[in-house]
Amino acid sequence: MIATDQEGGSVSRLSANPKLTGHDYPSPMDLLKQQGVAGLIKTPPKRQDLKALGINWNFARSPTSPATRPVSFTTGLSGLTPSKPLR
Repeated sequence: MIATDQEGGSVSRLSANPKLTGHDYPSPMDLLKQQGVAGLIKTPPKRQDLKALGINWNFARSPTSPATRPVSFTTGLSGLTPSKPLR
């Protein structure tokens, strides 16, 4: 197993070296502020990039995954509206 914690923004293993993927991965909080939930859904193909590099486990939570808390800490909203899911 090869794992990472590729979240985006300040925690971005893939963005650290542009030769790896050619994509920049902004933080989920920045995407939410700039583009709303649609921005979270239309992020660059992180999953495919990780797989192509031989990385088969990502510890970072996806802010749009049903397994993630209704308002994910990755978007910076966890303490503001815990009862309102992202839609």
